[in-house]
Amino acid sequence: METKKVIIFTSLTLFLSFFSGCTAKAWYNGGQYGAKQNCHNQPPSEIKQCLENLNKETFEEYEKNVKLKNTHN
Repeated sequence: METKKVIIFTSLTLFLSFFSGCTAKAWYNGGQYGAKQNCHNQPPSEIKQCLENLNKETFEEYEKNVKLKNTHN
């Protein structure tokens, strides 16, 4: 039942983001939220490690790093 709630919430968030301008930041935040929720669906012994491996960059840091990578290619 919890998985169904997560899917509905994520779908609603993405739907609203799409119709409210579909900004890159909204997509980034949605992706981070989905990854975090995925960690909570792991076996209890793996949740902590999964959360520690998540990307901790803010959107602004991510955007800066993407721009740096694109200028070096």
